[in-house]
This record gives sequence, C-alpha cells and structure tokens, in this order.
Amino acid sequence: MLAVGYRKLSLTLLLALGSFVDPTLAAPPRKIADIVTVDDLTLEISAKLAELEPWLATDDAFAENKKRIAQAASMLVVAAQALVEHEQESDLKPHAADLRDAGIQIARAEKQAAAAVGYAAAQAALAKTSPKTATAEYDWAKLVRQRPIMEETETRMQQLQRALRRSKDPAAESRLAAVIALASLPTIADTHEVKDPAQLPEWDRLAQLMVDQMTETATAIRNKDSLAAQASFKAARNTCVECHRQFKKEN
Repeated sequence: MLAVGYRKLSLTLLLALGSFVDPTLAAPPRKIADIVTVDDLTLEISAKLAELEPWLATDDAFAENKKRIAQAASMLVVAAQALVEHEQESDLKPHAADLRDAGIQIARAEKQAAAAVGYAAAQAALAKTSPKTATAEYDWAKLVRQRPIMEETETRMQQLQRALRRSKDPAAESRLAAVIALASLPTIADTHEVKDPAQLPEWDRLAQLMVDQMTETATAIRNKDSLAAQASFKAARNTCVECHRQFKKEN
C-alpha cells in the first residue's frame, strides 16, 4: 500500500525544515500499521534484546562486538519508536518510549557499564515494569545514526536473500522483510547526508520506494507467493544500489 498522505507530508516537511524538526512536532514518516504489526514489533524487540545480551556481558565482549551492538541497538530503537506510534494498542506500548530511550543508551554507549545500564532498563520495559516516564514524541531524523541502521539493513538483506532461496519459516521471513522496511523510516526523515537541496526529492523517492518494496516482499512471503517475493526483493536490492550510486559519493 502506498501511504500517499504520509509521503506528501514527509517530503513537505523535509524540504521546509531539513533535519531540524522540533521533536515535539515530529510524526512518523509513514503509517506504521501499513508496514508491521504490533505482534511482529514485540517479537523483534525480544529478539534484539536476546541478541544483545552476550555482547554486553563483559568489557571484552563489549569491545569485540561494539559495531554489532550499535547495529542491533539501533534496530531496537526503531522498533520501539514504531511501537510508540503504532496505530494499534498493545500491552507493551505504554513502556515503548522507555524502551526506546534504553536502546539509544545502548547504541551510543562508549563503555560496557553504560550499555549494561541501558540493557537493564530495556529489560524492565519489556517486562512492563519500567516507570513509563519517557516522552512518546521523538524526531525520526534524530532517532538513530544512519551508518549503523544501514549496516543492520544490509545484514538483514543478506539473511533474507538466503531465506528466499528456500523458505523454511514464512512467518519469521515475512517479519524480517517488514523490519527491513521499517528500518528505512529514519532514512526518509534524516537527510543530513544530502548536500544539494535539489537532491532531496530523489533521496525521499528512493527511501520511500524501499519501504514499499520491502513491505510488498513481506506480504508476498506471508501469502507464500515466492515469485512475487523474489521480484519485490530484487527491486529493493536495485533501489539500494541506486541510492548508493547517487549518494554514497557525498558521504
């Protein structure tokens, strides 16, 4: 589904304000419910916390896995904010903003101790025992750093590419595709890498297209339509290549 209203609003805000939107005024770049369900978000959040746990256990583990920690925690942050702003309710939603802030602490921690504190706070939020004091509103342009979330996207694209060759778990693979689509939302909002304002519409077009194509991939997997899934995934791959061709030279 093409969220036309969200798309027009997103581009208008980007062109008018760039990346300097007041967090209290920010809105999600797309309708979250069109991309991922609250159940899949909850599963993704649990999976990310389980993935992070061994990497945060000791100073040595933290130092050895710092790049992977930033990637996984960035995805945790995006999933948490998506849950905050999801159009459906869930038992975890009142704690999602606490979870987002905990994920940000993990993603940006320079020391294991700080990351461990963030992890404990995230676990409390997942257990629905956090204080629910974090502000729900957050600027998507400032939610995560672009490099880790793009690296996480590439890791997941490789996982999905392998899975599409021989599907074993359509529900998990559909969720994987949906989360890749979700990971493109900060890219829609964060335009700081675009040095020429005239290129903002093209940046927006490619980021929005990635959301559409990966959402279509998720739907096709869920419907067990392997040919459609492979076609949508290939199109998304081509969108990644085109975006890098146009904008990587500016990084």
